Amino acid sequence: MWFIEDNLVYCKIFSDYGIKNFITTKKLSDMTHTANRDKILESFGIKPNFLVTAEQIHSSKVYHVKKENLGEKISRVDGLVTDIKGIPLGILTADCVPVFMVDKNKKRIGLIHCGRKGLEEGIIENGVDIFENPQDIEVALGPHICPKCYPINLSGEILRRLKSKGVKEKNIYSIDLEKFCTFHNPESFFSYRRGDKISRMISVIQM
Repeated sequence: MWFIEDNLVYCKIFSDYGIKNFITTKKLSDMTHTANRDKILESFGIKPNFLVTAEQIHSSKVYHVKKENLGEKISRVDGLVTDIKGIPLGILTADCVPVFMVDKNKKRIGLIHCGRKGLEEGIIENGVDIFENPQDIEVALGPHICPKCYPINLSGEILRRLKSKGVKEKNIYSIDLEKFCTFHNPESFFSYRRGDKISRMISVIQM
């Protein structure tokens, strides 16, 4: 389901659909620095000046990205959805869950930054609502802090909320948190809880 190659984490199912997706690891440096980010994007044939990002304020807001948003950072949101081919979406994480969403029938993709606050306020439900038909959505949860290292089982709660909105359990792709927990794999991932207050990984998806 998830694999690492060249210090990048991918969801193989989405890659097989022809959808570009990845999460950087710590070995590729801090993705809050534009130069580091641009280098990775260019290696994927993604134009850095096209990347649409979210301000990420731990809100429950998900924004439907249009052509006029090309290259923007969208204010006051933590989730991005688009049905436009060639627009890359990006979020930064260091313990929170990067939630990748795909509806291959409607040709729609999404990326959500999901931490405790946004989760409790309904960002997962809001993301599903933009996709219209929950039974067609496939969801992949990227590297994040595991319940052994954090008092809340983030992925467990995300799974529960997705299912309650009608997303099929077989279409939800979890990740091996023994291997991909951001907190207890310090050689691979930045972790806010472990002390990385500024450094981040970037998650990107593009049709």
